[in-house]
Amino acid sequence: MRYTALLLIVLYTGLYGQEDSLALEKDIWHVEIDQLTVSQSLKANTSDELEILPGWQSQPDRLLDNQSSAYIKSYGLGSLATISLWGGNSGQTLITWEDIPVTNPMLGLTDLSLLTGFQNQSLSLNKGGVSASHGSGAITGVVDLHRSSENFENTNLWHIGGGMALGSFESEHYHADAAVNFGKARLEASGFMRQAENNFGYTLGSNDVINSNADIFSQGLLVNGDILLNPKHTITIDGWLQETEKGIPPTTTQTRSIARQYDLLQRFRLGWKAHHKNLKWKSAFAYLNEHNNFEDESILLDARNRFTRLWYDVEFQFNLGSWLATGKYEVNQVTGFSDNYLEGSQRLTVHSIYSNLKYLHNYWAINIGARNEWNSITNVPLIPSIGIEYNRTKWGINTKLSREFRSPTLNEIFWQPGGNPDLIPEQGWNQELHFYLKDLIPFISDINTSIYHRRISDWILWAPVENSFIWRPFNVGLVRSYGVDIELNNQQRIGQHNLTTTLAYNYTRSENLNRLDLPRIEIGDQLIYTPRHQLRLNTSFTFKGWQADLNINHTGQVSGINEDLDDYTIATASLRKFLSEGMYDGNIYVELENLLNTEFRVIERRPMPGRYVTIGTRLSIHKNKSKKNE
Repeated sequence: MRYTALLLIVLYTGLYGQEDSLALEKDIWHVEIDQLTVSQSLKANTSDELEILPGWQSQPDRLLDNQSSAYIKSYGLGSLATISLWGGNSGQTLITWEDIPVTNPMLGLTDLSLLTGFQNQSLSLNKGGVSASHGSGAITGVVDLHRSSENFENTNLWHIGGGMALGSFESEHYHADAAVNFGKARLEASGFMRQAENNFGYTLGSNDVINSNADIFSQGLLVNGDILLNPKHTITIDGWLQETEKGIPPTTTQTRSIARQYDLLQRFRLGWKAHHKNLKWKSAFAYLNEHNNFEDESILLDARNRFTRLWYDVEFQFNLGSWLATGKYEVNQVTGFSDNYLEGSQRLTVHSIYSNLKYLHNYWAINIGARNEWNSITNVPLIPSIGIEYNRTKWGINTKLSREFRSPTLNEIFWQPGGNPDLIPEQGWNQELHFYLKDLIPFISDINTSIYHRRISDWILWAPVENSFIWRPFNVGLVRSYGVDIELNNQQRIGQHNLTTTLAYNYTRSENLNRLDLPRIEIGDQLIYTPRHQLRLNTSFTFKGWQADLNINHTGQVSGINEDLDDYTIATASLRKFLSEGMYDGNIYVELENLLNTEFRVIERRPMPGRYVTIGTRLSIHKNKSKKNE
């Protein structure tokens, strides 16, 4: 048991300063995903939708790393990947699936490498504090994986598709999908299988080392269904099954590792959508059952952890001309199972009410919202939010003031030994200013800029209890985060060809305001694994059925737990050929990762691969609805 406790202690010590280590290392695989939508919480009519095609670069953590201002902390190919957004830690960005929270309630974070992007899915990133509308853990934003098509009229009568990809390090990926539209009912299914050895080489001192015990095997199935009861009422059904088994490779200070990990995801959702005149409403029930098992025979560790989540929500929206009123009620009951909980399990129940009133007048819009939450293990303050928008055709400015919070996790409250039932939520105030320009500057289609400031108190930090070997979480942290997020986009048509370019820069300052002795943190220190500077260039060129993409990302220097990590620049490239003939569509692609063969580390002591390649293909057969009556 003490080894299990030690494992989680290391994890939570890192959580405070962006080190999400050890206990939840997961896998990376090739996926398919249709588009990435990046939007800001108050920016009106300025979301970006990028079409993404098959390939490993479409894995959600790679999408966010290559095409957004999020900082993805990767522990290496085939390992854990977590998010840091606008200076927050991994527990302060909420992860959802079809608007259902899937963030692990025991650990308070989500491994993005387990967020598989199936066919007919979209990934959206909502940047900025949204605790009022989304609840605990949405201090810096929300990542949501959801369907990309919900319109019966825009789907085929049926389609069947599939493909495969082979890559470096003995990587193989196979996928298949099918859909059928019955008129008033629609069913879609998508599955994948992926395996890889991830046995890349790297240099350690004067020695050449092969990454070992990094193999993975993963398979999953996603099913979506819709039943159109009548033009005003629709039933939706979603299911996500996935299992992953993998090895945990050694760090650069270890000679070998025999640790293994197994993850099982079972997610089900039943929804109902309806509308009548000026009223819209929707509700959803969801059940999640997820296992995370970790074993290491070398230290006699066998940790088996599981949680279940029962979720229900109902939301109403009234359109009253210049006024738009929204009301929502949520019930979230989670149960965690662990040998380190008293009686083997602990339960948390949360009831929430969210209301929002939006007033529209000419170019102005005012949003006023609030969330009231009843939590069975802690007290949550009232969470208000107010935003003011002024939007013209070619420019606009939006501002927001909101209270943000994150409630303690099950492990932070109940873990034995060390859990602290007296913890209170992390909480504080957030201010944001967003403005955009559109088609006002030559060679620049639009400029989007966000300036933010956030001060969060009562950050939860695991620290050793005096005169004891036990570590325990305390509300001791006070962190101030501020910065600027700038994105310039340009779209040009050159004859029959299209060139799209995005240039983005993100400056982040996230500093401790309380001095601590253990772990030693000085006032003004930047949080570990939080770069101050990030620079990104994305360009895509399409011509005669071909598409070429180039992504270049520069990440500034960061501080680690034991050492600083140098800045680095990573380039990825891909080339695709699209094929279409009647009922048949397909494409062939090649992807190059780490094109410059850069030696770098995202997390200290976690090796990263040099240049590697993936080659893949996809073929689909479909019948359009228009052909039904021919």
